[in-house]
Amino acid sequence: MSSILRRTRLSKICYFLLGSAIAGGGAYGAYASVVYYQAEEQRVMKAVEEQRKLDESLSKMALELEMRRIRNNTEVEFDAKILEKRKMWEREMDMQLRRAAIAHAEHLERVIKTQKQLHDVENQQLNEATKKQRVEAVQRKLDENLSKMALELEMRRIRNNTEAEFNAKILEERKMWEREMDMQLRRAAIAHAEHLERVIKTQKQLHDVENQQLNEEAVKIERNKFVKQIGGAVTKLSAIEESLNNRAAMDLENRKAKIYWTICQSLMDALVNGDSTKAAAGKGSKTLYKTSLKEAALIKKLTENDSFAQHICNHFPPAAIDQGVPTEQGLKQRFDRVYKLARWTAQIGEEGGGLLKYIASWLQSLVTFELPTPPLFAEDRINVERYEPYELLSQIRHFVEQRDLANAVRLANLMRGEPARVLRDWLNDAKYHLEVRFLIELLFAHSQAAGIMTTY
Repeated sequence: MSSILRRTRLSKICYFLLGSAIAGGGAYGAYASVVYYQAEEQRVMKAVEEQRKLDESLSKMALELEMRRIRNNTEVEFDAKILEKRKMWEREMDMQLRRAAIAHAEHLERVIKTQKQLHDVENQQLNEATKKQRVEAVQRKLDENLSKMALELEMRRIRNNTEAEFNAKILEERKMWEREMDMQLRRAAIAHAEHLERVIKTQKQLHDVENQQLNEEAVKIERNKFVKQIGGAVTKLSAIEESLNNRAAMDLENRKAKIYWTICQSLMDALVNGDSTKAAAGKGSKTLYKTSLKEAALIKKLTENDSFAQHICNHFPPAAIDQGVPTEQGLKQRFDRVYKLARWTAQIGEEGGGLLKYIASWLQSLVTFELPTPPLFAEDRINVERYEPYELLSQIRHFVEQRDLANAVRLANLMRGEPARVLRDWLNDAKYHLEVRFLIELLFAHSQAAGIMTTY
């Protein structure tokens, strides 16, 4: 029901607005709209009342049907009857709305026809008034045009009478003015030509002087630039020449440094391994135990301008150059023989002993097994009272096998008694070897530094 009320009110408002818009030109349209609005309001109220009555009747019927459904369990029949009644009510409402729409359309048509008649009457009255105003305006325009034409004709007649005299005077004055202007222009042209000739001559002279000065300045500037370029080129050539000379000197020094390093490397290899080439050639095994340092003289000659290298070369013992130096490989092989003798006499003290004591020491060395002992390191402090001669000999042998002659010599100096006498010659040769080796290592390091310094 609420949807029907909303639809009825909307249609009523739309009809009212449409009637007001169409009938907005006159009082009759407004009055007709009010009357129509009241009639529609009454119809709507009547429809609402009928709707209320129908709703009450539907409610009663629904209550009766509900009671009947509760009594007889006829829910399907109740729904069908309710639906049928609702459809009947909707059909009745549609019929009423159609009748209201047809009545409204007829009333609207009558209102439009009445407004059109009123509009035609008003237009006819307005047309008559406007026609009268147009006739009066046309008459006024005609009068004004006639007066303007008369005034123009009079002015034209007066102008034609005075125009001929005025034109004659103007022509005469113009001819006189033109003659005077021609004379003045000729005089001015002659004076201007003379002045222009003098100015051109003066400007030419000034231009020649300025050109001469500019040429001299340009020549001077170019000469200075050329002198500077020549000076820069000479400086560059001098620098290039000096650089080439320095490079040649550096190349020579670099080659000397490489030869110097090669000789030092050869000396170090010979001092460690001996002269293996001579041994391979069959000149005896002594070359493996000693090596000559004749290359030291070559180093001294090659580094005659190096005070450091000369000072080191001067500290080489003369016997090392002439007679040779014990090699590391030779000292290692000699130590294997000396080691056995030192073990055999390990129990002989400083005071010595007889034959029986030597035999006892030898027998004890045979029954004494070499047990693995933790090796000493270079930074360890050694207590002589703690170690037996066999342990010291094992440590010395370990350092010799590891090519650490410096620590081997340090431990050999701690030996006492007969083993110290057995190791004496080997120890002296090892010290001699280390002394010469230290000098060669200094030369080797110096050769490396010289090679780096001469590398560009």
